Amino acid sequence: MTTTKTIWEMLGQIPVGTIFAWGAVTVTIVTVIVKGVMKLYDYFSKIRKLKEENEKLASMVKEHDETLKQINEALSEIKQALQDQSEYDLKQIRHTIIMSCYEALTAGEIQFEKHKSLEEMFEEYTEKFHGNGYVADLMERVKNVPIVGSPDGQAHIG
Repeated sequence: MTTTKTIWEMLGQIPVGTIFAWGAVTVTIVTVIVKGVMKLYDYFSKIRKLKEENEKLASMVKEHDETLKQINEALSEIKQALQDQSEYDLKQIRHTIIMSCYEALTAGEIQFEKHKSLEEMFEEYTEKFHGNGYVADLMERVKNVPIVGSPDGQAHIG
């Protein structure tokens, strides 16, 4: 003889305490799984956030590096321009000193103010530009030329 029981009859034979126990176990398992999934989600969210921040920082560093590169290029250009200007200034001062010396030696005299200015230029030429011996020789020769138009009204010889 075969007995067929319905599902309700079978469930009716399980004690209520067992059903509650299995329900509690199931809820506990589901709760642990949900909490684990939430912790994994939080963990991966933090990793994603750190990765995004890291990418932003890397981008900022790249931008700053590019800016620094441009600044260094500009500074190099400025440095070169200043070197070129310094070379030009050296040539200009040297030329002015030589022409003034030739003028004084040719005329056989030099005005007091021109002599004073010439001495100042020569001093800068030697101190700042470390001038050469040729200009120094000319200046020595000019020191022996009479100075006219001095503040005391008398001519002076070097």
